[in-house]
Amino acid sequence: IYLEAENLFSTSSSTLEAKQTSFDFNQALEKTLERFEKKIAQKEDKGFIGVQFNIPHLDNLLGTIEKGHFCVIGGRPGSGKSTLAQMCAMQTAKRYNMPVLFISAEMDTPTLTNRMISALGHIPYNNLHNGEIYDGMFEKLTGTIAQFRNLPIFIEEKQKPTISEIQSYARKAKRKYKALGCIIVDYLGLIRDPSKKDRVQEVASISRDLKAMAKEFDC
Repeated sequence: IYLEAENLFSTSSSTLEAKQTSFDFNQALEKTLERFEKKIAQKEDKGFIGVQFNIPHLDNLLGTIEKGHFCVIGGRPGSGKSTLAQMCAMQTAKRYNMPVLFISAEMDTPTLTNRMISALGHIPYNNLHNGEIYDGMFEKLTGTIAQFRNLPIFIEEKQKPTISEIQSYARKAKRKYKALGCIIVDYLGLIRDPSKKDRVQEVASISRDLKAMAKEFDC
């Protein structure tokens, strides 16, 4: 019932906030120039454009990850995919001050938050995980929490979410924050689409839906 209500709300909102989808070439050129000018202003103001991972070599290799892009981080188990996703979330929230929706299908909220606090405060994660605090580390921890407690990161902890649930979470976050800087799903392999029986078709369908969401929410 909740998801159906969300879908109805989304339909009515989309009608009220209709987005232009048809352009003649002159309008297309004007829209492109407007985006280009925004990039110039942003680069002059912040020194970079797009989403960054704060790993210079990787950022240089990837180039700019812009709004509306659907990006998949791939790698072997334990290679740091979740850590990279968390860094992306923190950079977007901290440097852009843009809201982030983080859908955590693998980690519980305290584990995810511990990892972020560890990175933000330069506090060894194992100490936080094991409750081993030494040499002024507690003061550093409380100081980090006080400094970053208002970061606009919205966490949804859900095991094996469906694409409909993810869309519902995104609409809820957008109503709360008015706009989203990025949506992160950790991870793709745990999302389910009950309408598909074959796993290959399921992943393909989920990928298409997530790509459409990136454009719909412009993040």
